[in-house]
Amino acid sequence: MGKVGFSRRTVIERGLLMVPALAFLPSIAKAAGACADPTDSLRASLHYTEMGPDAKMVCAGCGFFEADDDKSCGNCKIFNGPANAKGHCDSWAAKG
Repeated sequence: MGKVGFSRRTVIERGLLMVPALAFLPSIAKAAGACADPTDSLRASLHYTEMGPDAKMVCAGCGFFEADDDKSCGNCKIFNGPANAKGHCDSWAAKG
């Protein structure tokens, strides 16, 4: 039976090819209409999504969200940056 698998060299070479591709991920997301960088670790830890599963619990109705001139994107005080008005994360709290 022959040897199956990749050599260490092949794994390293292919890994190095992925680094430049990952650098373009945020710009690809913006081009697709995303408001925020999906690779941000804080957003990931709070399970942020650009489209909330419950229309009653979206960023536009959250106390941490500030609307911007652009109706689809605004600013989140928790992330200290952009968020989609239709998005959602675990820190969602109704506007008081």
